[in-house]
Amino acid sequence: MINTPSLWVCHHGDHSAGPPGTASLSLELRISGLGEAETSNSVRIFPGYSQLSVSVDAEDQLSHVGPFYPSSVQTSEFDSSDEEPIEDEQTPIDISWLSLSRVNCSQFLGLCALPGCKFRDVRRNIQKDTEELKSYGIQDIFVFCTRGELLKYRVPNLVDLYHQNGIITHHHPIPDGGTPDIASCCDIMEELEICLKNNRKTLIHCYGGLGRSCLVAACLLLYLSDTVSPQQAIDSLRDLRGSGAIQTIRQYNYLHEFRDKLAAHLSSRGSLSRSVSR
Repeated sequence: MINTPSLWVCHHGDHSAGPPGTASLSLELRISGLGEAETSNSVRIFPGYSQLSVSVDAEDQLSHVGPFYPSSVQTSEFDSSDEEPIEDEQTPIDISWLSLSRVNCSQFLGLCALPGCKFRDVRRNIQKDTEELKSYGIQDIFVFCTRGELLKYRVPNLVDLYHQNGIITHHHPIPDGGTPDIASCCDIMEELEICLKNNRKTLIHCYGGLGRSCLVAACLLLYLSDTVSPQQAIDSLRDLRGSGAIQTIRQYNYLHEFRDKLAAHLSSRGSLSRSVSR
């Protein structure tokens, strides 16, 4: 059975002096369930200092207690919007449309940053952004943010909201700055191809609309045409979204290896299909 650490707070009746004009309580913290023995340390809490940080080191020992923050101090950058309301942005959501004419497709693929995002100085309104996407006639949206990111950026129910507004949503989480495995990428390519062949207005987005979204869009150019080179695909996305498109070396290398990995994956999938049919 896994032991769950528990925290005990014991009052020792010590009224030693704290900051001028305050009284204090001497407390003992005991953390049990970490190992064979309990670990304890004494701390003092003064009025108005309500948040306590406790750290446990690699040896399961209490290595740090503190600091104490006045309860009025914000300890998380994600809390400020709740206590200090800031007006949401009123600017339209910025969508870039990638022409697919060079890969013999008459459609355009939309790319944008995360709708409804509330993080640092970005204050978008998810209802307004969703209504705007509907007004553009968006029928399918591919979301590459992870569930954790959607929570972090204050749009935890984004996928459900798209569904409620009649937008078909394809959620393919890719870690920020990372790349999908080739099987997942192949699934994305096939779903995008179906959307485009059926003349469905399609949008893709991650958080910033530069790394993962541009990576997938570049892969689509390589997937739909044998004549587009990896560098041409990268240049097309950087012309469209700016020099920050395709953000990491890992993403850059992924594009240069994409066709070989895709061919190997499709070959192995074909071999598996033939063996099952026998």
